[in-house]
Amino acid sequence: MMTIDEFINRIDVANERFPYECEEALEKATKTMQKELKNATPDSGKEHKHKLNKSWKHDMEGHSGDTFKGVIWNTAPHYHLVERGHAKVAPSGRVFGHQPGTHFKDKTVAAKKPDIVQKMHTDLYEKLSDKF
Repeated sequence: MMTIDEFINRIDVANERFPYECEEALEKATKTMQKELKNATPDSGKEHKHKLNKSWKHDMEGHSGDTFKGVIWNTAPHYHLVERGHAKVAPSGRVFGHQPGTHFKDKTVAAKKPDIVQKMHTDLYEKLSDKF
C-alpha cells in the first residue's frame, strides 16, 4: 500500500484512471473555498440587496480531468470596489481621496488554499487507496 506522499506524486495517474472521483474531490474543495470566502467577506452592517457574503457563486468548468476546474465569483455589483478600492468622489464630482481595498479574497485564498488542497488530497487518497 502506498503512502499519501507517494499518492500525491502520482496524482496525475489518478486523474487519468479515476476522473470522476477527482472531479468530485475538486468540487468539494471548491465548495469549501467558497464557504471560507463567505466567512471572510466584510459586512457593512446594513441590510440591503446584493450583500457581499450572500453573493458568492461557484461552478465547475471543463469536460475532462485535465481541463476540469472550479471557478468562484461574486455577483454583487460593488464587490470590485470593496476588494480593490476606489476613489472618494464628492457629489459635485470632485475627487477628494482614495478608499483602499480590503483584498480579503486574495488574503483568504492565500491562507486557506494549502489546507484545502491537503484535505482534497487526503480525501482522494482515502477513496482511491484500495484501487491503486
